[in-house]
Amino acid sequence: MRRIEILICAAALALTPGTLHGQAPRSAPGAPDGFWASAGAGAGWTRVSCPVCRNERRLGASGYVRAGGTPRSGLLVGGELNVWTRQGDGVRENAGALGVVAYLYPRLESPLHLKAGAAVTRYTAGDGVSLDALGVQLGLGYEFRVAGAWWITNYANLIASSFGRLTLDGETARDDASLTLFQLGVALTRR
Repeated sequence: MRRIEILICAAALALTPGTLHGQAPRSAPGAPDGFWASAGAGAGWTRVSCPVCRNERRLGASGYVRAGGTPRSGLLVGGELNVWTRQGDGVRENAGALGVVAYLYPRLESPLHLKAGAAVTRYTAGDGVSLDALGVQLGLGYEFRVAGAWWITNYANLIASSFGRLTLDGETARDDASLTLFQLGVALTRR
């Protein structure tokens, strides 16, 4: 548990905007440079909701990988895989989302970006519980250039789905379940 507390504190500090010595001068974060890729890790909170569910938020390790292209200045488009995992009470829980995302830089000279997208989500617990649903992704991030084409990105993501199918041992238990995944973390981006 001590490692998770340290990870949460590190993510919170990383989300605090600031200026690094090597940051200026630089090109705009959303400038059209072609292909980009990113991977990040941090803490995540997941909750499965339905009329018969416990509806608890669970803290676990979380991360993502994403890649795409830059169709125009201030806009990045790509695919993204988000994951979350937790071991507790003798049960392994996993959640994930695979989707299409767009990153918009409201001002080209600003390292702040906004994220929106859609995803297919999945949750599993133990050997017999699963939830599948379509969802939306929203988020924001703040970038710091570290060297050449490399950036450190602080991020906050929210992935939410509704009207999912909750199954127990392969049989449908509910058709009105939802999954929520919230992530905070730090990533390394190359573009």
